[in-house]
Amino acid sequence: MKLYWLLPFLLPGIPNAGGQQSTTGKNIAPNHLAGQRWLILQQCFASHDRESTLLDTVRAHPGDYIDFAGNGLAYGCFLGLHDTLEYELLGRDSLSFGDTPFRVIRNDNGNLVLYQNEEEKNGDYNRAVYILSREEEI
Repeated sequence: MKLYWLLPFLLPGIPNAGGQQSTTGKNIAPNHLAGQRWLILQQCFASHDRESTLLDTVRAHPGDYIDFAGNGLAYGCFLGLHDTLEYELLGRDSLSFGDTPFRVIRNDNGNLVLYQNEEEKNGDYNRAVYILSREEEI
């Protein structure tokens, strides 16, 4: 499963030029995503191990998007890279791209946040957050 363009999008609470993003907000039923196109605003990533924490925020290019087709495929473009990914609805507030699960949250300013967290027993973690906006709201 190709996730290379999706990986740089993700992490709540990473400071950026616009302030801090939060994953607090209202859950959105992921089945409402089918047939919708969302613009990608930014990707945030955090990786923490015993020695360091790496934080990275990447702002999208104008027009970068993810299009959730009703057939279980997501078509996207991020930083000039086009890709097609399979997605699956996992429940009321989650979906997965391949075997990578994401919580789906609509934050206070109406943006959609896809949040992924992998935590190990020793406290190490990887987190990713994609911040999306409806095309007509930009």
